[in-house]
Amino acid sequence: MTTTTLTWGIKESLIAYIERLEDGVFETIAGASRTGNEFQFPLDAAASQFDAETQQGVLQFRGSVIITGHWGGMRVEINDPRVILSGDTGEISTLIKSVFGDDSYITFGTLNVTSPAPQLTAAVSLAPGGQSLMGQQYSVGQELSPLSISWS
Repeated sequence: MTTTTLTWGIKESLIAYIERLEDGVFETIAGASRTGNEFQFPLDAAASQFDAETQQGVLQFRGSVIITGHWGGMRVEINDPRVILSGDTGEISTLIKSVFGDDSYITFGTLNVTSPAPQLTAAVSLAPGGQSLMGQQYSVGQELSPLSISWS
């Protein structure tokens, strides 16, 4: 059986900053995990439709990473990330949980595939939705940590 995993460090400088805070916390739940400065999310195969040969479709992953600091004044959540690919480009989205209505996905970053196989790797640039989650100190288009998707 094939195991598919998304590995992403989100933003290296953000991770380093949170680690220096007295109250900086990284919480991984619902299947997500952390190794070093990267987070892993397992594939939700039932919610994915992806053609590995053409590199097109949707890869839905499970799990959440919650990054907090400044005694609750800072909070960044990556929930059930979704990668949508169309050849060499794509996007990574995160589920936004709402207390007022339906949960929805927003585009966190745009992707530029740098290597399709044997492990897909992609450069990630911050999208407007990601900026709204990370804060105005980050610019739309700013480079984030690259991501990889591995099949084993």
